[in-house]
Amino acid sequence: PSALGGLYATRLEARYCVIVGAFEQRSNAERLHKEASEKGYSPLLISFRSGLIAVGIGPADSLPEVMQTLRKVKEETFCPDDVWILDNE
Repeated sequence: PSALGGLYATRLEARYCVIVGAFEQRSNAERLHKEASEKGYSPLLISFRSGLIAVGIGPADSLPEVMQTLRKVKEETFCPDDVWILDNE
């Protein structure tokens, strides 16, 4: 989070989270959030001080658990090639 200016309004309870998108415009983040929700996920909107709003899926405290979520999410049509894992250290 510090590389993106730190978290702003969002408090993440878990150490890791799969990030499927980060946007300057909230409407774009909300669109992806809705799409992920419709696929059965429980996405989070994560606000950074830099102004970016990310869409996170599958928060977890263990790296193996978040890696399993990453593999599953990568099979979804809404998931971009540049999906990444946030380390909320």
